Amino acid sequence: MNESQLKHDLAAQLRLHFPGAVVLSHSDQFTAGIPDMSVTCSGQHWAGTVWLELKNVTPTKRFKSTDIQRQTAVELAAHTSCYYVIYEEFILYSSKTEERDITGRRTLIVHPAIIGEDWNSMTPRADGYNHYFVAGFLKGLWEING
Repeated sequence: MNESQLKHDLAAQLRLHFPGAVVLSHSDQFTAGIPDMSVTCSGQHWAGTVWLELKNVTPTKRFKSTDIQRQTAVELAAHTSCYYVIYEEFILYSSKTEERDITGRRTLIVHPAIIGEDWNSMTPRADGYNHYFVAGFLKGLWEING
């Protein structure tokens, strides 16, 4: 699954989870550093915008974030909410007798200030490519900060 499909599927889940929310995908090839999407929503006791930078990481495609992406994410996080959503496929088991490795998937939500640290110690995370988990995380943010 590629990053474009993950972004499309996440946007669809967020629209279902937050009816009336403004879910925007940002893809400006001429402006560097803008996160992939933003979600603006309000509830009875909360409102806000969260910026999301999506990354699709596989055993053959390592995590990559440009300096301007990370700097923009850190600056946004200082004023509002901004997170990396990392969809990671990793090798669970590798065998010389099998034709392909056995892989697992997980979804991590990472504050931009700690990008580069050991992902295994980062929380929150969920098994699989879990868009519902991301929506629940955002709802929790708005309820805490509301």
